[in-house]
Amino acid sequence: MNNKLEHNFSLVHYWTQKCVGAEQKLAYLTRQVNKARYRKEKQRIHAQRRKHTAKDLHMTEEDATYESLSIHKGGDNQGQAMSVVFNQGFEKFRRFAADVHKDINWDAITPSTA
Repeated sequence: MNNKLEHNFSLVHYWTQKCVGAEQKLAYLTRQVNKARYRKEKQRIHAQRRKHTAKDLHMTEEDATYESLSIHKGGDNQGQAMSVVFNQGFEKFRRFAADVHKDINWDAITPSTA
C-alpha cells in the first residue's frame, strides 16, 4: 500500500510539473505575441508619422511663404479669434453704455467708427 501511495504521489508530482512547464511556456508565448503586436503597432505609428512628415515636406514654395508669414503675424486663426472677441466685447460695452447714456444712438456706433 505504501508503495502504491508513493507511486501515485510521484505521478501527481510529474503531471504537476508538466502543467507548470506548460503554463510557463504558454506565458512565454503570450509575451512574445504581445511584443510582436506592440512592435507592429509601433512600426505602423512611425510609418504614419513619416508619411505625414513627407507630406509636410512636399509643400510648395507659396505654401511655405504663406506659413512663414502667418506664423510671423500670429496666424490667421488667432487674428480672427481676436477680432471675434473684440467685437463681442464691443457689443457688451455698447449695451452697457446704451443703458447708462440713453441720449446717444449707440446702434450707429460700430467698431470701425469708434
